[in-house]
Amino acid sequence: MALACQAQVWPDESLGPESSTLESEGRVNGLPALLIEGGAQRGQNLFHSFLEFNVDLQQRVYFANPAAVSNIFTRITGSHPSEIWGTLGVDGEADLYLLNPNGFLFGATATLDIAGSLMVSTGEDLPFADGFRYPATPTQTSDVLTMSVPLGLQTGLPIQGTIRNVAQIAFNPEQSLTFLGHRVEHFGSLASPGGTLQLLGDTVTVGETATLDVSAPNGGGEHPDWRGVSG
Repeated sequence: MALACQAQVWPDESLGPESSTLESEGRVNGLPALLIEGGAQRGQNLFHSFLEFNVDLQQRVYFANPAAVSNIFTRITGSHPSEIWGTLGVDGEADLYLLNPNGFLFGATATLDIAGSLMVSTGEDLPFADGFRYPATPTQTSDVLTMSVPLGLQTGLPIQGTIRNVAQIAFNPEQSLTFLGHRVEHFGSLASPGGTLQLLGDTVTVGETATLDVSAPNGGGEHPDWRGVSG
């Protein structure tokens, strides 16, 4: 494992023998990539846990996507925000959930290569239909994971951290993107033809030149949504 990779994407040990692993000489779509493997699989759900998670400029970081997995849940348990300056992707069609209470920055050079939906949260946990919550802070019982269906990113819960986007990101048609943070700041562009874009926070800032586009040639798509969630 290259030291530079280890410093930027650093798995923790909270999942024990099912902790995430890194393949620094991976290849995705014929190009070199840091491939994230391992994790704890429960049915269609795959859980990862990291102390630090950042993607450097010109770096390509991809999550491996086992055939049976349709949801990838990634928490960051350290004390720093996550910064994405290169390419973050999934080597498959699974939905990707990112959880870091300290926040996220999608820099001007960031790109996303994700065929499924993307949910980004600075909340304390990710809720599931059976009552399980995947916590941002590991607990003694956090290794009791679930096969249940995720409920998405719920509002009305205590949230800290800021999600800031200055990237120019174009998704595949009909994709869904949700940002949920204490503060959400959008100064770039987000496009998903016929898809859904949601920016949810106690304070949501959309810059004068920022764009949110779900228009499609044949119609469809959810109207872009940005609003406060406290109340």
